[in-house]
Amino acid sequence: MRIAALAAALTLAAALPVGAQSPDPRLSEVRGRSGINALPLLQAAADNVSHLPGMRKLNIQRMPTQDTVKRFCEVTDPLEETHVFMTLRRMKVDEFKNCLLHGTRDMVELRLGRSAIALVNGVDGPVFDVTTRELYHGIAAQVPVHGKLDKNASASWKDINKKFPEWPISVIVPIPASGLRPVFDGLVMQEGCRGVPEIDAIFMSAPRVLACTTLRPDGKVVEMPGHTPEAMQHIADPKTPVIGFVSMRILQENGNLLHAFPINGVKPTVETIQNESYPLTLSIYAYVKRDAVSRLPGLRALMTELTSERAIGPSGYMVSHGITPLSEEGRREVRRDAHNLRKFSR
Repeated sequence: MRIAALAAALTLAAALPVGAQSPDPRLSEVRGRSGINALPLLQAAADNVSHLPGMRKLNIQRMPTQDTVKRFCEVTDPLEETHVFMTLRRMKVDEFKNCLLHGTRDMVELRLGRSAIALVNGVDGPVFDVTTRELYHGIAAQVPVHGKLDKNASASWKDINKKFPEWPISVIVPIPASGLRPVFDGLVMQEGCRGVPEIDAIFMSAPRVLACTTLRPDGKVVEMPGHTPEAMQHIADPKTPVIGFVSMRILQENGNLLHAFPINGVKPTVETIQNESYPLTLSIYAYVKRDAVSRLPGLRALMTELTSERAIGPSGYMVSHGITPLSEEGRREVRRDAHNLRKFSR
Protein backbone atom coordinates (compact mmCIF):
# COMPACT_ATOMS: atom_id res chain seq x y z
CA MET A 1 0.00 0.00 0.00
CA ARG A 2 2.74 2.44 0.98
CA ILE A 3 4.93 1.53 -2.01
CA ALA A 4 2.06 2.09 -4.42
CA ALA A 5 1.17 5.44 -2.87
CA LEU A 6 4.78 6.61 -2.90
CA ALA A 7 5.30 5.47 -6.49
CA ALA A 8 2.22 7.37 -7.58
CA ALA A 9 3.39 10.53 -5.84
CA LEU A 10 6.88 10.33 -7.33
CA THR A 11 5.54 9.52 -10.81
CA LEU A 12 3.32 12.58 -10.64
CA ALA A 13 6.25 14.72 -9.60
CA ALA A 14 8.42 13.40 -12.45
CA ALA A 15 5.68 13.95 -15.00
CA LEU A 16 5.27 17.65 -14.30
CA PRO A 17 6.24 19.79 -17.30
CA VAL A 18 8.79 22.55 -17.02
CA GLY A 19 7.22 25.56 -15.39
CA ALA A 20 4.43 23.53 -13.81
CA GLN A 21 3.64 23.64 -10.12
CA SER A 22 6.40 22.03 -8.02
CA PRO A 23 5.79 18.77 -6.10
CA ASP A 24 4.04 18.92 -2.76
CA PRO A 25 6.64 20.12 -0.20
CA ARG A 26 5.35 17.55 2.27
CA LEU A 27 7.19 14.91 0.22
CA SER A 28 10.50 16.27 1.48
CA GLU A 29 9.68 17.09 5.12
CA VAL A 30 10.59 14.89 8.06
CA ARG A 31 7.60 14.32 10.35
CA GLY A 32 8.17 13.35 13.97
CA ARG A 33 5.64 12.76 16.74
CA SER A 34 5.92 12.32 20.48
CA GLY A 35 3.96 12.42 23.70
CA ILE A 36 4.42 15.36 26.04
CA ASN A 37 7.18 13.76 28.14
CA ALA A 38 9.50 12.83 25.26
CA LEU A 39 8.62 15.80 23.03
CA PRO A 40 11.36 18.14 24.38
CA LEU A 41 13.99 15.50 23.54
CA LEU A 42 12.87 15.08 19.95
CA GLN A 43 12.43 18.82 19.48
CA ALA A 44 15.88 19.59 20.88
CA ALA A 45 17.51 17.17 18.44
CA ALA A 46 15.47 18.57 15.55
CA ASP A 47 16.47 22.13 16.45
CA ASN A 48 20.14 21.13 16.42
CA VAL A 49 20.02 19.84 12.84
CA SER A 50 17.56 22.31 11.34
CA HIS A 51 20.36 24.75 10.45
CA LEU A 52 22.39 22.24 8.41
CA PRO A 53 22.90 23.07 4.70
CA GLY A 54 20.16 21.68 2.49
CA MET A 55 18.08 20.57 5.49
CA ARG A 56 14.41 20.32 4.67
CA LYS A 57 11.61 21.13 7.07
CA LEU A 58 11.39 19.13 10.29
CA ASN A 59 7.76 18.84 11.35
CA ILE A 60 7.72 17.84 15.04
CA GLN A 61 4.35 17.62 16.77
CA ARG A 62 2.94 16.52 20.10
CA MET A 63 0.52 13.61 20.15
CA PRO A 64 -0.53 11.11 22.86
CA THR A 65 1.81 8.14 22.78
CA GLN A 66 -0.79 5.50 21.93
CA ASP A 67 -2.05 7.68 19.05
CA THR A 68 1.51 8.32 17.90
CA VAL A 69 2.30 4.60 17.65
CA LYS A 70 -0.98 3.94 15.88
CA ARG A 71 -0.32 6.72 13.35
CA PHE A 72 3.27 5.56 12.77
CA CYS A 73 1.99 2.09 11.93
CA GLU A 74 -1.21 2.81 10.06
CA VAL A 75 -0.72 6.02 8.07
CA THR A 76 1.34 5.11 5.00
CA ASP A 77 0.46 7.98 2.66
CA PRO A 78 3.84 9.67 1.92
CA LEU A 79 2.19 13.08 2.32
CA GLU A 80 0.94 12.32 5.82
CA GLU A 81 2.98 9.49 7.37
CA THR A 82 5.08 9.79 10.52
CA HIS A 83 8.76 9.00 9.96
CA VAL A 84 10.04 9.00 13.54
CA PHE A 85 8.56 8.99 17.01
CA MET A 86 9.92 8.97 20.55
CA THR A 87 8.45 7.30 23.59
CA LEU A 88 9.21 6.54 27.24
CA ARG A 89 8.48 2.87 26.71
CA ARG A 90 9.25 0.12 24.24
CA MET A 91 6.82 -0.64 21.43
CA LYS A 92 4.50 -3.39 22.62
CA VAL A 93 4.13 -6.69 20.79
CA ASP A 94 0.54 -5.99 19.77
CA GLU A 95 1.58 -2.57 18.43
CA PHE A 96 4.37 -4.16 16.40
CA LYS A 97 1.91 -6.68 14.97
CA ASN A 98 -0.40 -3.80 14.06
CA CYS A 99 2.48 -2.18 12.18
CA LEU A 100 3.02 -5.38 10.20
CA LEU A 101 -0.70 -5.62 9.49
CA HIS A 102 -0.70 -2.15 7.92
CA GLY A 103 2.46 -2.62 5.88
CA THR A 104 4.93 -0.86 8.18
CA ARG A 105 7.46 -3.67 8.27
CA ASP A 106 10.89 -2.03 8.27
CA MET A 107 11.80 0.12 11.26
CA VAL A 108 14.79 0.89 13.43
CA GLU A 109 14.61 0.91 17.23
CA LEU A 110 17.02 3.24 19.04
CA ARG A 111 17.37 2.95 22.82
CA LEU A 112 18.67 6.39 23.73
CA GLY A 113 18.93 6.38 27.51
CA ARG A 114 17.20 5.71 30.79
CA SER A 115 14.78 7.68 32.90
CA ALA A 116 12.19 6.90 35.55
CA ILE A 117 8.83 7.77 36.99
CA ALA A 118 8.82 9.10 40.53
CA LEU A 119 6.22 9.20 43.26
CA VAL A 120 6.42 12.71 44.70
CA ASN A 121 4.97 14.94 47.37
CA GLY A 122 5.33 18.64 48.05
CA VAL A 123 8.50 19.54 49.93
CA ASP A 124 6.46 20.33 53.04
CA GLY A 125 4.65 16.99 52.96
CA PRO A 126 5.86 13.63 54.28
CA VAL A 127 7.67 11.01 52.25
CA PHE A 128 8.12 7.45 53.48
CA ASP A 129 9.73 4.30 52.14
CA VAL A 130 6.95 2.49 50.29
CA THR A 131 7.03 -0.75 48.34
CA THR A 132 5.28 -1.52 45.07
CA ARG A 133 3.15 -4.06 46.99
CA GLU A 134 2.00 -1.32 49.38
CA LEU A 135 1.25 1.00 46.46
CA TYR A 136 -0.86 -1.73 44.87
CA HIS A 137 -2.76 -2.14 48.16
CA GLY A 138 -3.39 1.60 48.31
CA ILE A 139 -4.36 2.20 44.68
CA ALA A 140 -6.04 -0.94 43.28
CA ALA A 141 -9.82 -1.20 43.05
CA GLN A 142 -9.81 -4.66 44.63
CA VAL A 143 -7.29 -6.09 47.08
CA PRO A 144 -7.01 -9.34 49.03
CA VAL A 145 -9.33 -9.45 52.04
CA HIS A 146 -9.61 -12.71 54.01
CA GLY A 147 -8.45 -14.81 51.10
CA LYS A 148 -10.48 -13.21 48.31
CA LEU A 149 -10.41 -10.03 46.24
CA ASP A 150 -12.72 -7.39 47.65
CA LYS A 151 -13.36 -3.64 47.45
CA ASN A 152 -10.42 -1.52 48.60
CA ALA A 153 -11.56 0.18 51.80
CA SER A 154 -8.22 1.68 52.90
CA ALA A 155 -8.64 5.36 53.78
CA SER A 156 -5.12 6.32 54.81
CA TRP A 157 -1.60 5.06 54.24
CA LYS A 158 -1.54 3.98 57.87
CA ASP A 159 -4.20 1.40 56.94
CA ILE A 160 -1.65 -0.07 54.53
CA ASN A 161 1.29 -0.10 56.95
CA LYS A 162 1.12 0.82 60.63
CA LYS A 163 4.54 2.47 60.28
CA PHE A 164 3.17 5.00 57.79
CA PRO A 165 1.74 8.37 58.89
CA GLU A 166 -1.99 8.98 59.18
CA TRP A 167 -1.96 10.47 55.68
CA PRO A 168 -5.11 10.18 53.53
CA ILE A 169 -4.75 8.18 50.33
CA SER A 170 -4.99 10.63 47.42
CA VAL A 171 -2.89 9.80 44.37
CA ILE A 172 -2.50 11.28 40.89
CA VAL A 173 -1.56 8.71 38.25
CA PRO A 174 -0.81 9.11 34.51
CA ILE A 175 -3.75 9.26 32.12
CA PRO A 176 -4.35 6.18 29.91
CA ALA A 177 -3.11 7.96 26.76
CA SER A 178 0.20 8.93 28.38
CA GLY A 179 3.41 7.10 27.56
CA LEU A 180 3.94 6.84 31.32
CA ARG A 181 0.74 4.86 31.91
CA PRO A 182 1.98 1.47 30.61
CA VAL A 183 5.13 2.01 32.68
CA PHE A 184 3.03 2.78 35.76
CA ASP A 185 0.75 -0.21 35.12
CA GLY A 186 3.72 -2.54 34.65
CA LEU A 187 6.28 -1.36 37.20
CA VAL A 188 3.92 -0.28 39.97
CA MET A 189 0.61 -2.15 39.71
CA GLN A 190 1.59 -5.45 38.09
CA GLU A 191 4.86 -5.64 39.99
CA GLY A 192 2.98 -4.81 43.19
CA CYS A 193 0.50 -7.65 42.77
CA ARG A 194 3.10 -10.20 41.66
CA GLY A 195 2.88 -13.31 43.82
CA VAL A 196 -0.42 -12.34 45.48
CA PRO A 197 -2.22 -15.71 45.84
CA GLU A 198 -5.67 -14.24 45.12
CA ILE A 199 -4.32 -12.79 41.85
CA ASP A 200 -2.36 -15.90 40.89
CA ALA A 201 -5.56 -17.91 41.30
CA ILE A 202 -7.05 -16.14 38.26
CA PHE A 203 -6.39 -18.57 35.41
CA MET A 204 -6.51 -16.33 32.34
CA SER A 205 -3.78 -13.73 31.77
CA ALA A 206 -6.00 -10.81 30.66
CA PRO A 207 -8.32 -10.92 33.72
CA ARG A 208 -5.25 -11.29 35.93
CA VAL A 209 -3.69 -8.12 34.50
CA LEU A 210 -7.02 -6.31 34.79
CA ALA A 211 -7.31 -7.28 38.45
CA CYS A 212 -3.84 -5.85 39.07
CA THR A 213 -4.21 -2.60 37.14
CA THR A 214 -7.82 -1.50 37.70
CA LEU A 215 -7.77 1.64 39.85
CA ARG A 216 -10.10 2.29 42.74
CA PRO A 217 -13.09 4.39 41.59
CA ASP A 218 -13.87 6.16 44.87
CA GLY A 219 -12.01 9.39 44.08
CA LYS A 220 -8.84 8.52 45.98
CA VAL A 221 -7.02 7.90 42.70
CA VAL A 222 -7.24 10.51 39.93
CA GLU A 223 -5.96 10.16 36.37
CA MET A 224 -4.28 13.43 35.41
CA PRO A 225 -1.22 14.47 33.37
CA GLY A 226 1.52 15.00 35.95
CA HIS A 227 3.03 17.95 34.06
CA THR A 228 -0.05 20.19 34.22
CA PRO A 229 -0.22 23.24 36.51
CA GLU A 230 -3.33 21.76 38.12
CA ALA A 231 -1.52 18.54 39.06
CA MET A 232 1.53 20.43 40.31
CA GLN A 233 -0.67 22.72 42.41
CA HIS A 234 -2.41 19.76 44.06
CA ILE A 235 0.83 17.88 44.77
CA ALA A 236 2.87 20.87 46.00
CA ASP A 237 0.11 22.34 48.18
CA PRO A 238 0.98 21.52 51.83
CA LYS A 239 -2.71 21.76 52.75
CA THR A 240 -3.64 18.75 50.58
CA PRO A 241 -2.67 15.08 51.00
CA VAL A 242 -2.20 14.59 47.26
CA ILE A 243 0.86 12.71 46.02
CA GLY A 244 1.50 11.80 42.40
CA PHE A 245 3.52 9.97 39.79
CA VAL A 246 5.55 12.22 37.47
CA SER A 247 8.44 11.89 35.03
CA MET A 248 12.01 12.59 36.14
CA ARG A 249 11.98 15.69 33.95
CA ILE A 250 9.11 17.14 35.99
CA LEU A 251 10.86 16.23 39.24
CA GLN A 252 14.10 17.87 38.09
CA GLU A 253 12.37 21.01 36.85
CA ASN A 254 10.44 21.37 40.12
CA GLY A 255 13.08 20.26 42.60
CA ASN A 256 12.31 23.27 44.79
CA LEU A 257 8.66 22.18 45.09
CA LEU A 258 8.79 18.38 45.12
CA HIS A 259 10.61 15.51 46.76
CA ALA A 260 10.50 11.84 45.85
CA PHE A 261 9.49 8.78 47.84
CA PRO A 262 11.94 5.89 48.11
CA ILE A 263 10.46 2.85 46.35
CA ASN A 264 11.47 -0.51 47.82
CA GLY A 265 14.11 1.42 49.79
CA VAL A 266 15.68 3.18 46.77
CA LYS A 267 15.35 6.84 45.77
CA PRO A 268 15.51 7.92 42.12
CA THR A 269 18.98 9.33 41.42
CA VAL A 270 21.31 9.32 38.43
CA GLU A 271 23.21 6.39 39.94
CA THR A 272 20.17 4.27 40.87
CA ILE A 273 18.54 4.85 37.48
CA GLN A 274 21.76 4.06 35.62
CA ASN A 275 22.29 0.79 37.48
CA GLU A 276 18.53 0.11 37.43
CA SER A 277 18.35 -0.50 41.18
CA TYR A 278 15.51 2.03 41.34
CA PRO A 279 12.41 -0.08 40.63
CA LEU A 280 10.57 2.44 38.44
CA THR A 281 13.36 2.83 35.87
CA LEU A 282 12.39 2.99 32.20
CA SER A 283 14.11 3.43 28.84
CA ILE A 284 13.73 6.11 26.18
CA TYR A 285 13.21 4.87 22.61
CA ALA A 286 13.01 6.35 19.15
CA TYR A 287 11.52 4.45 16.22
CA VAL A 288 12.37 5.32 12.61
CA LYS A 289 10.98 4.04 9.31
CA ARG A 290 13.96 2.53 7.44
CA ASP A 291 12.59 3.08 3.95
CA ALA A 292 12.21 6.81 4.59
CA VAL A 293 15.89 7.34 5.46
CA SER A 294 17.14 6.98 1.87
CA ARG A 295 14.68 9.53 0.48
CA LEU A 296 14.82 12.01 3.38
CA PRO A 297 18.39 13.15 4.16
CA GLY A 298 17.04 15.09 7.11
CA LEU A 299 15.91 11.87 8.74
CA ARG A 300 19.42 10.40 8.62
CA ALA A 301 20.76 13.65 10.10
CA LEU A 302 18.17 13.51 12.88
CA MET A 303 19.10 9.90 13.72
CA THR A 304 22.77 10.86 13.86
CA GLU A 305 21.96 13.75 16.17
CA LEU A 306 19.71 11.69 18.46
CA THR A 307 22.50 9.15 19.02
CA SER A 308 25.38 11.65 19.19
CA GLU A 309 27.52 12.07 22.28
CA ARG A 310 26.51 15.72 22.55
CA ALA A 311 22.90 14.58 22.84
CA ILE A 312 22.96 11.38 24.93
CA GLY A 313 26.44 11.49 26.49
CA PRO A 314 27.11 12.22 30.18
CA SER A 315 27.32 15.94 29.42
CA GLY A 316 24.74 15.87 26.64
CA TYR A 317 21.81 18.23 26.46
CA MET A 318 19.29 15.45 27.02
CA VAL A 319 20.54 15.10 30.60
CA SER A 320 18.79 18.39 31.39
CA HIS A 321 15.56 16.80 30.16
CA GLY A 322 15.69 13.99 32.70
CA ILE A 323 17.68 11.42 30.71
CA THR A 324 20.29 9.26 32.42
CA PRO A 325 22.96 8.23 29.89
CA LEU A 326 23.59 4.64 28.88
CA SER A 327 27.01 3.14 29.47
CA GLU A 328 29.75 4.02 26.98
CA GLU A 329 29.27 0.65 25.27
CA GLY A 330 25.50 1.14 25.22
CA ARG A 331 25.92 4.48 23.48
CA ARG A 332 28.32 2.96 20.93
CA GLU A 333 25.81 0.20 20.25
CA VAL A 334 22.91 2.58 19.56
CA ARG A 335 25.12 4.58 17.20
CA ARG A 336 25.93 1.36 15.32
CA ASP A 337 22.22 0.54 15.14
CA ALA A 338 21.49 3.99 13.70
CA HIS A 339 24.35 3.87 11.21
CA ASN A 340 23.51 0.35 10.00
CA LEU A 341 19.74 0.89 10.11
CA ARG A 342 19.43 -2.29 12.13
CA LYS A 343 15.98 -3.75 11.53
CA PHE A 344 13.76 -4.00 14.60
CA SER A 345 11.56 -7.00 15.30
CA ARG A 346 9.56 -8.32 18.24
